[in-house]
Amino acid sequence: MAQRRILIVEDEATLRRIVADALEEAGHSVITASDGAEGLRLFRQEQPHLVIADIMLPKMDGYEMVRT
Repeated sequence: MAQRRILIVEDEATLRRIVADALEEAGHSVITASDGAEGLRLFRQEQPHLVIADIMLPKMDGYEMVRT
């Protein structure tokens, strides 16, 4: 199976790292962001295969980020 690039957008650092570590152990490439604005920027720049986003994020909530 080809390696998938996954973007995790989560403001809680510990949770973001736990999810990223688990996905990396499963063989995926992981990109992380700590707020919605950074998540949107990385989405446009990196074009990940999948986005995992929290709803309550600083700067731009997860709903707005995904709609944009």
